[in-house]
Amino acid sequence: METSTSLPYSEDILSTEKLSSGYSAKHSERVVSSDLDLKIKNGELVALLGPNGCGKSTLMRTIAGLQPSLKGNIIIDKKPLKGIKSKDRARLLSLVLTEKVEAINLTVWDIISIGRYPYVGNMGKLSDTDKRIVFDSLEACSLEGFENRQFSELSDGEKQKVMIARALAQDTPLMLLDEPTAHLDLPNRIDTMRMLYELAKKTGKGILVSTHELDLAMQWADTIWLMGRQGEVYTGVPEDLVLEGQLSAIFGSKHAYFDIETGVFKINRKPIQKIRVIGSGAESTWIKRALERKGFGLTNDKDCNCSIEIMDKQFHLSMDNKLTTNSSIAELLLQLQTPSYWKQIIRNLI
Repeated sequence: METSTSLPYSEDILSTEKLSSGYSAKHSERVVSSDLDLKIKNGELVALLGPNGCGKSTLMRTIAGLQPSLKGNIIIDKKPLKGIKSKDRARLLSLVLTEKVEAINLTVWDIISIGRYPYVGNMGKLSDTDKRIVFDSLEACSLEGFENRQFSELSDGEKQKVMIARALAQDTPLMLLDEPTAHLDLPNRIDTMRMLYELAKKTGKGILVSTHELDLAMQWADTIWLMGRQGEVYTGVPEDLVLEGQLSAIFGSKHAYFDIETGVFKINRKPIQKIRVIGSGAESTWIKRALERKGFGLTNDKDCNCSIEIMDKQFHLSMDNKLTTNSSIAELLLQLQTPSYWKQIIRNLI
């Protein structure tokens, strides 16, 4: 695929003007989100995040033209989407849906070639230019050597790459992907988000990804659209949304909260006992995580009567005026789980 020469972000690939999405029946209307002014620029990877049922899929389907908007305008590459013919719309945006695709007796090349349908004639014959774009898309998604493989024989991760390559071969300024990592294991989820980030930068396309993968979105997305439970959307770089408290407000609950110091969700519970950890490095990080997982609270109070000092990759526990040395976190946790610990665990559960 050709590399954009207009990066960094300068042009609006997508813009919405007072957009309202939802469902309209003969005598009623249900608004999911309203008055949204959103933008995606060239070369930008945007992640759409939000709790289940907030309206992410409805917004994605509205932008894709799969369902009509209730109000407002959608503009892609300076062209209004309203009233546009389906073939012209297919030259403006490509879409990868959540549902698994089943294709019998079709090769990887066949699937990716489908992306060229808005450009080929009635006979459906690929020109030399079409073939070059298909091959470039295949190569951009690290699928060299897969051309003649049967699509049905591929792994889920490989199939997802093929579907992204098909959307890439459609050669649209905007790509929409609804939950592209939903059926993938962790390595493939990471690889998919990395690939989408790199494709946005190399091609100059705008890419919108609806996802539940908060950690991956925080690492790879240039911008986040954060949708609340009432359909409102907050936009910004991931770090600003964290510092403004938006992630905590939308994803937090009585059982968990987003810790802005560590960038992870933590369980909301009453600590069994306070412990001071003395030391630094990887051992300190992981012993703290283990302690919090077991219900202990962390403190920097030097007068705390329970402390763990990390020295020479060993954990020296001082508790109840007794000192024990442990060579692993498992040993240390066993030392801490006294009868009083289990009594407090049971009290907190009642």
